[in-house]
Amino acid sequence: MTKTAELRQQIAETFIAALDAGTIPWRRPWARAGRSDWQGHHNAATGRPYSGINPMLLEIRALREGWETRGWMTFKQAKAAGGSVIKGSKGTQVVFWKMLKVDDDGEEKTVPLLKHFVVFNVSQIEGLAERIEPQPEEEEAAEFDPVEVAESIVGNMPSPPSIRHAKQDNAFYLPAADAVTMPERGQFTHAPGYYSTLFHELAHATGHESRLNRPTLTGGARFGSREYAREELVAEITAGYLCAESGIGDEVIGNQTAYVQHWAAKIKSDPDMVLWAAGQASKAADRILGL
Repeated sequence: MTKTAELRQQIAETFIAALDAGTIPWRRPWARAGRSDWQGHHNAATGRPYSGINPMLLEIRALREGWETRGWMTFKQAKAAGGSVIKGSKGTQVVFWKMLKVDDDGEEKTVPLLKHFVVFNVSQIEGLAERIEPQPEEEEAAEFDPVEVAESIVGNMPSPPSIRHAKQDNAFYLPAADAVTMPERGQFTHAPGYYSTLFHELAHATGHESRLNRPTLTGGARFGSREYAREELVAEITAGYLCAESGIGDEVIGNQTAYVQHWAAKIKSDPDMVLWAAGQASKAADRILGL
């Protein structure tokens, strides 16, 4: 197995491990309740936010370890900043991915470039100056700027489930009550993240027996099962469709969702999963749009 294939396999297994645990970290663009935690996973030495698949990988590790900080550094960066990685600490792998143009016997081709690095959470590093990871200040509500088209889609959904907001740390759809529960709008770091999350939960609601009666929802699939993975893909792709319909697709979906979908299908050894989920998502989106 090549290093690239091995790295991708590790990413796939990390995703499925989170799926089995019922954790959907890429679908969490809000601050934890009761904390001024508006900054996402970032390199604490440069201040640059991580992108692509990396926020998911870092959030899974942080959740598993119970770390409160979202700053990360390489071993060399920690040393340059005057700190040192605590002995015995295990790093977390992140990836750098882009399409690179190369010359192939006079013909220009575009090939994928994938590298990996090991980073350590600030909680694993001693002796860092406070400026590296500033302490959160008194909590202030985030400014929420509604997206008119997205509001219209939600407001005009025929026979919708009930939607409630509460200051909490998760978003979910409860089939027995036909109800979507969301964090408060002010907890979200930006409006597109709010709508993509709400669209995801509304997509689950379309599977209710009173709507599309989708077996992956009504069948009570357990976490990590094939049917559970299928239902999550339906909801994720539906959210992508509706975000594009609202004009916010580029801000919330991007390569990360495509990567997650691709590896979810591979690890489940079901080559038709994404195609099936895309078809079901089309029906779900049409149901929400009233088509």
